Parts: sequence; structure tokens; C-alpha cells
Amino acid sequence: MESRFAAPMCRDVKAITRFFPVIFGGNALVPFLMRFPWPTWLLVLYATLQIGLLVYLASYKILAYIVTEDSLIVRYWGRPVTIPLADLASATVDPEAMRVPIRRGIAFSIMGVQKSNTWGAYRAYASDPGRAVVLSFADRRIVVTPDRPEEFAALVRQVGKLGS
Repeated sequence: MESRFAAPMCRDVKAITRFFPVIFGGNALVPFLMRFPWPTWLLVLYATLQIGLLVYLASYKILAYIVTEDSLIVRYWGRPVTIPLADLASATVDPEAMRVPIRRGIAFSIMGVQKSNTWGAYRAYASDPGRAVVLSFADRRIVVTPDRPEEFAALVRQVGKLGS
């Protein structure tokens, strides 16, 4: 059994994601356009580093959430993250879970440790806070944002051997 859920981006994440290539691409071109008195190799190195940083950040764009027989796989352009569901305590759909004034990692996705008044500290693998599903374990919380949150939560509860 393997179920795949898309990871749609909310309007804010889309806007910032579209803005980042403009910033990094512009930064890569500035030394050439301003005719900096740098050696050619340094100009090329600077441009390469700017584009490389953009590619690195883009590698964290979440592509999908895959629920298998015993785990959740967060698939993104970088190395996928596997979360075992054996010790899952609860799976709760809460569109307000990520409603905080400042979020970390807002370009391409919202990843990393976040904090909310309701849920406390949690690790986010998100791209649309309005679709948040909070996975509670004995020692940690994880928030994901699949395209069909209710269906995802029900499936994860089933895999984690929890009742509805």
C-alpha cells in the first residue's frame, strides 16, 4: 500500500518562491552590469555561487507526502525524510496550527522548527499552512500540509493503528 498526497503551495509561498530567482539572478548579474573591477574568474565564481545557492534552496521544495504501510515519506527535491508512524499518538487536522506572525523558511516551503501557542514546538514540512495536519508522537510533533488533509489524517491514523 502506498498513497500519495500532493503538496500545494499557498499564495504567500508561491509569491516568495517566484521572487527568489529574481533576487539571486539579479545578484549574479550585478557585478557584470556594474563592471566591477574583478578578475573574470571571480565574476564567474560569484555568479555561480548565487545560482548555486538558489538551486540549494529550491531543493527543499516539497513535492509530495507518501504514506506507506508503516511510515510517512516527505518527498522533496533533496533527500526524502522518512517518518515512522509506529508510535503515532494522534493525527489532527488544524488549519490554525501554523497561524503565527513569523514563519521560518518561507521560500519554496516552510520547513524547520516552528512554534505555536496551541501546539508548542513542532517540526514543519509544509507549503500551505491552511491545510495543516499535526502528527503528535510521544516525544515530538510534526506538521505537514497535504492537498487532502482529512483523507490524509484518516489514512495516517489507520497506518498508525489509531482509532478515528
